[in-house]
Amino acid sequence: MKKHRILVVLLTALFAISSSGCSGSNQETQSGAQSQESNEYRLAYEKIQMPNGLVNPRHMEMVGDNLWFIAQDDSTQYACAISENDAESSVVSLLDWNQNKLITQAAFAENCFCYAVTEYSPAKNGAKTQMFTTLYAANVDGTEKFSLSLDENISQEFSGGTSYVSGIEISNSDTILLSTATTLFQFDLSGNLINTLDLSDHEYLMVKSRDGEIFMQDVTSAYELHKFDLESFSVGDAVLDGFDYNTLCRGADAYDFIAISDSGAVGLTMDGTSSPIELPPNDISAVQEIFTTTNGAYIISHMNLQSTYNELYKVVTSPGDSPTVLTLAVSNEKSTEEILKLMVSQYNFEHTDYKIEIVELSDDELSKRLVSDANTVPDMLLFSNMNGWQQITTDMCIKNGILQSLDPFMEKSEKLQKKDLIQGVCNALESESGIYTLPYGFRIRTIYVRDTYNAPENWTLSDMLNVTEALPENVAVTESTKSEFLQEVMQWCLHDFVDPAASTCDFENTTFYRLLELCNERFPDEFSETAFEYADEFLLNFAFSADSLTMLCDTLEMAGDQATFTGFPDANGGQLLLTPLIGITQSCEYPDAVWEFVESYATMQNASVYLPISQSYLDSQEAWLNEMYSTEIVNRAISLVEEATTVTEDYSPIPYIVVEEAQAYFSGDKSAEDVAKIIQSRISIYLSE
Repeated sequence: MKKHRILVVLLTALFAISSSGCSGSNQETQSGAQSQESNEYRLAYEKIQMPNGLVNPRHMEMVGDNLWFIAQDDSTQYACAISENDAESSVVSLLDWNQNKLITQAAFAENCFCYAVTEYSPAKNGAKTQMFTTLYAANVDGTEKFSLSLDENISQEFSGGTSYVSGIEISNSDTILLSTATTLFQFDLSGNLINTLDLSDHEYLMVKSRDGEIFMQDVTSAYELHKFDLESFSVGDAVLDGFDYNTLCRGADAYDFIAISDSGAVGLTMDGTSSPIELPPNDISAVQEIFTTTNGAYIISHMNLQSTYNELYKVVTSPGDSPTVLTLAVSNEKSTEEILKLMVSQYNFEHTDYKIEIVELSDDELSKRLVSDANTVPDMLLFSNMNGWQQITTDMCIKNGILQSLDPFMEKSEKLQKKDLIQGVCNALESESGIYTLPYGFRIRTIYVRDTYNAPENWTLSDMLNVTEALPENVAVTESTKSEFLQEVMQWCLHDFVDPAASTCDFENTTFYRLLELCNERFPDEFSETAFEYADEFLLNFAFSADSLTMLCDTLEMAGDQATFTGFPDANGGQLLLTPLIGITQSCEYPDAVWEFVESYATMQNASVYLPISQSYLDSQEAWLNEMYSTEIVNRAISLVEEATTVTEDYSPIPYIVVEEAQAYFSGDKSAEDVAKIIQSRISIYLSE
């Protein structure tokens, strides 16, 4: 352990707060938030600046007047204490860290602290990943008390790197309690093992009460809370049960515990009574912990969605009216994505003058707002790729002047300019007059075609029809039904039949007739065990949607020399499946404030299962990809991402209309020409409307 100590002087005002935020308040709340805002004051979150520029405070604990936690910079992890008074606070260097070596648990007491370090040995040559865990204890000045390899000394539990530390606490008797998924261990401050307790029949989490007593949360039994008996080293009877919460924190003042749930935060006492905690009216879904200082202030640990790091806020009183509300409209046909809720929560935490509210609207409700009164038009629109608005599309909104160009904002932005976008994404988003919407990420959709059948690279729909029509009888196209394959092709190749810019379509042509015939002759009506018994192999045998570069590279390796990375017809090898697109309306009164959210939305890199849209991210991945894959595979995967420009039309109702009307042809009730005529009429009406 490094015994480096840095003293940091913090201002007395760090935790200053008026009595309105005291923990004993029983004021009526709405969803755990302050409901009685006035022109005189309102509650708000104010970010606490970390000492020495450190980030990601975690494993936090209030000890007297100090909030202790683990934090880090680029290379080192630290034990930190910040004070609610003007006393000196400390930062103690503990550990050089990387992705394979980090502090996984920590606990703090008046005179010492302890922490568990887990080091991972990555899997190589078929070997399993192993974990090696060391327990450390130190005085508050960083002087080491002991270090203990759990793998070597507690072999029955940790041997082979199969167990992990799920919790650590320091008891009032100055012993260390360390829990795994199956066992509770007790050590003295010299590292000697005193007791063990089998916990394999329940899943427990440890938490301290206001008085420092150890309690066990039984999360397998309706969140029962049991006091832990140190003398008998056993779990006692339940003292609280049946209440619903996500996180339980150590209490202070009038409360034994503070409980956080989706609906808000409450203070709990041992007799089972609860009182709402008065907090600012923000979504607290990303709140990790809540602490109460000795002067009654609330400190909030909140996860930043951009960095996935925790940040500390204090609850303060802010003069003035309620924040200005900015509205983000989403379709009521689709559940609002959790990641969007978290992004909104992050924005609201960071801003005191503005607040974003998500408004769920139907097609008709949004249409009325767009055409009636500018005051009713939402500030932002979110266009989902599935189950979103059917009548209101990005093309329509751009064409009718509902959205404003994002180009002026991007020109001034320090985080996101056009040149920062992956070129294919930029080309896909850009219209003749600029970029009007942005996603937070994308997937690549593509297919492999078996080399045997000489499918041309970057093939067209006509090429695909030529190849499939020439297939031997014992070769199937792919494992789909008639309707499924038709819908897929319509999503791949919609622009072969529809020109959204001109609001025209053409389904009465030979290519569409051939497509209907292919679906009818080569595919079953529905899946069955015998549907593809005739097939010795499939033409399109490697169809997939990739949300990471490693997935692309893995698929290329798997295919080897048996298939070509041909891609969807007319898609230059691959299609972009964009996450929901967000745009700013022309009626927005506060476009700069709204752009801050849009900019943050579009620069997500860590909280998404999608590929980020920035070229810098793509460039940053190339070096470590080359360590795992051949240069040829890496270059091919990156080229696919950079060159894909065609946007999949999953959000469009047109493929569903086509499939619906095609059933009459599949059943033999109508000819291909008659069906195409009906489709032409329906789609033409839809486009004109």
